[in-house]
Amino acid sequence: MLRLLKSWEFAELRDAIGYAGYSAPTLDVIFPSWVNQQVENATHSLVGISRRDDFPAQISEDECRAFADWLVEHNQEALLWKYRACNRLIFGRDPGGRPGLGSEVQGLAVAVEGAIQAMCPKPGMSIKAVLPTIWDATTMAAYSKNHPLTQGVNADLEAALAKYDHLRSASFPERNAFYLLITVRIRNGSHLALSVDEITAETLVVYLLTAALITFHHVVWTKISAQPKPPAPAVVTAP
Repeated sequence: MLRLLKSWEFAELRDAIGYAGYSAPTLDVIFPSWVNQQVENATHSLVGISRRDDFPAQISEDECRAFADWLVEHNQEALLWKYRACNRLIFGRDPGGRPGLGSEVQGLAVAVEGAIQAMCPKPGMSIKAVLPTIWDATTMAAYSKNHPLTQGVNADLEAALAKYDHLRSASFPERNAFYLLITVRIRNGSHLALSVDEITAETLVVYLLTAALITFHHVVWTKISAQPKPPAPAVVTAP
């Protein structure tokens, strides 16, 4: 009623009510922001993924948070939603949703593709078209053009993962190509059923998030970190 009478946005009403013994505004406690919660959850997960021994880049916690914030700022929250859905099925106690696990993984691959496309120099480029433009053109073009890892039916996915797993320990840029090509493979098969168990699904989720995060690192974060930092405020001392 107060919002209608005063034509307030939620943030204005929240600030007017203020705090009531909580570490956050009262209305934020009563009506928590789903987006803020998922940004926090995704940040923690991304930090854990980025600290794996085989992760293909050095990424800080600040960068992981910047990536999660970037998804929201660029209307790519679908990635956060699909990641949450995958986690609920992988780690949840209700086995009723397990048959849909493969579909959620495919949905995450589509969301990752959308996020990567949003990072591209030219909007709407496919992942295979993106590879040569953001990394070494000759090597990436060779990997992205009809690479066997992107071919085949969903039933052969686990065999393909095992066959090309050695790319994860290869040198740059081959190891980065592995994660993006896996994303292409899952995305290409999204119109067909994918049957995976919880362990395989968790592995695929990690690979998909790695693809998105390393692309953010090379395409977006390098530009952000290259920007000049604002000067530190002058320290005023008492006479």
